[in-house]
Amino acid sequence: MAKLDFEYYVAPDGTNHKDLFEKQIRDKCPEYSDNLQDIIKNGVEVTAEEFFTYGLFEDYNPNNPSFSSLIGFREIAKSRKLEFDSIFSINGTIAFNHSGNTTQQICYAGCGGTLMTANKIFGLNNSEYIRIPEKKGRPKKGTLPGANKTLDFEYLYSNGERFFRVECKGMEGLDGDYSKKANDIIAKKKAQPAGAGDINFGIITQIPLANDTRNAKCILVDPEVPDLEFNPKDYQFYTKLRFYANRLSCLGNPNWLQKIKKYIIQEDVKENQIIENYPYFTIKNNIPLKIMFSSFFEIDKDFLLPHIFRGTILQLEDKIVFIKVIQIKPNNYFAYGFTERLFEIMSNGTIEDFINFKEKPNTIFWKGDIGLRKHRNENDFLVGNISILSTGEVIGILNKEF
Repeated sequence: MAKLDFEYYVAPDGTNHKDLFEKQIRDKCPEYSDNLQDIIKNGVEVTAEEFFTYGLFEDYNPNNPSFSSLIGFREIAKSRKLEFDSIFSINGTIAFNHSGNTTQQICYAGCGGTLMTANKIFGLNNSEYIRIPEKKGRPKKGTLPGANKTLDFEYLYSNGERFFRVECKGMEGLDGDYSKKANDIIAKKKAQPAGAGDINFGIITQIPLANDTRNAKCILVDPEVPDLEFNPKDYQFYTKLRFYANRLSCLGNPNWLQKIKKYIIQEDVKENQIIENYPYFTIKNNIPLKIMFSSFFEIDKDFLLPHIFRGTILQLEDKIVFIKVIQIKPNNYFAYGFTERLFEIMSNGTIEDFINFKEKPNTIFWKGDIGLRKHRNENDFLVGNISILSTGEVIGILNKEF
């Protein structure tokens, strides 16, 4: 388990963003006040498996076939795990093993720290947001400062009632000056619209170097923003579809999954490109929340089964899970999959059930056989932690025991 401390940005003019953010919470969504106070008091705690998933999918590209097949995903997971082990150590907190990390590696930490913090404050998970794409080209004359500014990463969440827009920043070391990054967040946010009930903020995640015994730190920046106009419920449905279609395609691409993926993308035949409908995806009429998920996509529910991925079935306490196991290096394995409950909801639940799907996070120590055996004399007795995330994802880092 890793701990990250939490604090607020104090501007050079003395403006304390603690007052700004806590006022947003009180005025717009007081139901999250207890979560916020808990993080202020106790920091943010995450597992190594959870942190790794942020980096594993951080540069996911649905147009890259390597991300949408088991063969490609196997290689990506293997190389990314080896990369993470060389960059980060997780022992009480998250730390860089060495200085001089690349911009991309610092982004892994910045996005991971930011999104984990945002999730814990607002009870969200990775299936409820997407990255907002970069704006290309120079801004028009008279555009507000920051309107065309590209920062590290920006994400837009929806819980079906309001939007949460968060900007991610990462830093190497705890003693650097982060005022420029805070000013960048403020400039960008002031130029971006938001609804009257929406929450907008940025987080700078500072990751210590290995010889620094202090905890990693998340610093919240809370700028004011203008209004945004589109439907949070439509957007929430879209982000959920997009998330699960993308993640499941790492395990395989059965026909029923292809139907879902076609719903969220459109092909531009003229330009021979695939263009996603986001981030302003909308359904012309109200989402038919009470319609069966399988009926909405005209999928035979009997085919909405995890067995199609030909993975390994495990019983983890009271949950049945389906995973694929990927060898990272000799005697070291990465397991990835989903709980059976996700497939049950897609088969027999409504669209509303799908939108509201969440698992209770849990980490279980596994010690037992997992189906790796290619030859009769090959040992497949594995040990290690397997985490169930709120998205229903199942993540394990396992070692072979002899």
